[in-house]
Amino acid sequence: MVMDFPPRPACASFSSGPCAKPPGWSVTCLQEALVGRSHRSLEAIEKLQTLTTKVRRLLAVPDGYRIGIFPGSATGAVEIAFWNFLGACGVDVFVWDVFSRIWADDIQNQLCLDTRVFSAPFGTCPDLKEANPQRDIVFCWTGTTTCVSVPHTDWLPLERTGLTFCDATSAAFLVDLPWKKLDVTAFSCQKVLGGEACFSFLIFSPHAIDRLAQYTPVWPIPRLMQLKKNEKILEKIFQGQVINTISLLVVEDFSKALSWVEDIGGIQTLQHLAQKNQACIKNWISQQTDFAYLVKDPAVRPLTPVGFVPTHAAFSNKSTAAQWKDLATLTEILRKERIAFDVLGHIKSVPHLRFWTGPTIETTDLACALDGLSWAYTRWSAAL
Repeated sequence: MVMDFPPRPACASFSSGPCAKPPGWSVTCLQEALVGRSHRSLEAIEKLQTLTTKVRRLLAVPDGYRIGIFPGSATGAVEIAFWNFLGACGVDVFVWDVFSRIWADDIQNQLCLDTRVFSAPFGTCPDLKEANPQRDIVFCWTGTTTCVSVPHTDWLPLERTGLTFCDATSAAFLVDLPWKKLDVTAFSCQKVLGGEACFSFLIFSPHAIDRLAQYTPVWPIPRLMQLKKNEKILEKIFQGQVINTISLLVVEDFSKALSWVEDIGGIQTLQHLAQKNQACIKNWISQQTDFAYLVKDPAVRPLTPVGFVPTHAAFSNKSTAAQWKDLATLTEILRKERIAFDVLGHIKSVPHLRFWTGPTIETTDLACALDGLSWAYTRWSAAL
């Protein structure tokens, strides 16, 4: 039996990936998808070229930067970048979330490179001034798993010998990316614009393209990840062709998401929508004492996602395993009552709740979900 509580959100999808679809989305948006066609057909290649053209325009990617579509989400894109580009010099990895920790492990223990790792406890940011422009620099712009974002770009060198590698998932289309400071930028389609998983983008600066042309790693590169053949760059990758088969349903879905951004006014509008959601969160936090921000320093909180931790002493004094178990119970209440879906934090992070607050989230839905969370907390905390 469903109990009375504040109104449910019209859309309870607050997952941090795949994220909520743009307002008004339905499967009818996919009617123009080239189903049953080859991804190598002229029409499909034109669709993919249109995607990269829209991405270039919306993200203000400079002329001379190359854009390609690749298999896998951002994880696939980042790994492709590592295997093709790293090894020409030492690598500095900055770690403030689960995935940047994975990147550091891959670089150190899989590729076995000269690696310096600068890490900080989850919820904080490491000392960015340690970055060395003579070395490659690897970082996640927004640590989706810890709700921590890079506070500024002063630490990124304009003049550099090494390359900067940026995992921009959860940042692309929401942040004004400083292209002059970025050489290899990866992002997936399932975050800010609510696209589907399965494919991703890599954007290469001229500096990165020079490295790709002149440097060949000592290790073999699997075919699925190869950017060169017979020591020559596969230029077709930047001309709407992809390394392996891609879902044209997914392509159509992301094309519609990009059109939505164009229709509403571009990235500035996306930022405004996310800022409205942040204001909603801030107002809710200020009016209750049951939850606090996971990230204490507002300077390193991204526009999305936002992490919460319960302040109840009985919760705080428990072991990490017990805290995760308690939070799983709370999120199950939220799921069953259709208040919020998929808001349990990443299992390899610290125990927390994580709400996506990007521009595809309606502020009215977020407000309803937060009121519902307060309602659910009363029921949940009684059992602690």
